[in-house]
Amino acid sequence: MDMRKTLPQQITNDELKRRGGSYTGIVRDVVVKNTWNKYTREKVEQPHITFTDGYTLVPNMGIRRALIAEFGYESDGWRGKEITVYLEKFTSKSSGEVRWEKFVVDCSDIEDFLQ
Repeated sequence: MDMRKTLPQQITNDELKRRGGSYTGIVRDVVVKNTWNKYTREKVEQPHITFTDGYTLVPNMGIRRALIAEFGYESDGWRGKEITVYLEKFTSKSSGEVRWEKFVVDCSDIEDFLQ
């Protein structure tokens, strides 16, 4: 019997690109963990979303705001909800840097997005 543990697969920008730019999953669980923040260069508590297929996502602030607006502040209310994460080019207002950023589709618009 193989006893190796499988690392969770994360929804990263590279994974989204591999999937054609988007991922749709159903939230199984949300837990808060200490995670290294590359922008603040320190460990901070951040929510970690696990989907029913085992993929995980550490949502950025924009995704968190969208999930809170749609499903409420308590992350327990996010469980069982279907969300779509997609990539879009983003220009930083402060630095002018252009980069790929993760966003979520407004949950009421998921059907339109998937067509």
